[in-house]
Amino acid sequence: MILEAKSILIIISLVLISAVCFGIYNQLIACNPISKIAIFNAFIPILGVIFSAIILGEPMKLKCFVAGMLVALGVYVINKFDGK
Repeated sequence: MILEAKSILIIISLVLISAVCFGIYNQLIACNPISKIAIFNAFIPILGVIFSAIILGEPMKLKCFVAGMLVALGVYVINKFDGK
């Protein structure tokens, strides 16, 4: 099976995005307690949907947008009221 150049470029760009994101995450873990960083794992699927919409031109559905906003609200609430 022969891959087109466009397919190879898409795969390379997705690998680079993933590598940069994991690098940033690992740097955050190195500089902060894991209890403060772990909740942000909830953003991984949300950012995946956003990057897919931007890079691959996939449509952003309303239910995905609403789900992302609910996840963001949950992360905000956990960080705002943590320990109080």
